[in-house]
Amino acid sequence: MDGNILVPISFLVSVFGIIYIYITSRHRERITMIKYGVNASQLANKKKDLAQSLKYGMFLIGIAVGILVGYGINLFMPEKDHPVFYFSMTFLFGGISIIINYKMEKKKTSI
Repeated sequence: MDGNILVPISFLVSVFGIIYIYITSRHRERITMIKYGVNASQLANKKKDLAQSLKYGMFLIGIAVGILVGYGINLFMPEKDHPVFYFSMTFLFGGISIIINYKMEKKKTSI
């Protein structure tokens, strides 16, 4: 087998295996709960935490903006081609987005 095809196949097999194990373990857990008479309705009524989704979204947008700003700084300073611009701006804007999200959550809970 060619080495170029081995990596994607092993990745797909690994992802399938992880999903399969997750589904079967969840099924076993629910069957055990039913067997012992535990109320399983709490599992069906889970709501997605929108605040968590907002936090991850803002963090990823902050990282993307940081990469773009690092690229812009690198364009204006062509004599210094360092990856420090990318890393520093990525961490800076990622951290700023998390701080903004914290302030938004704090404001929402104080109302």
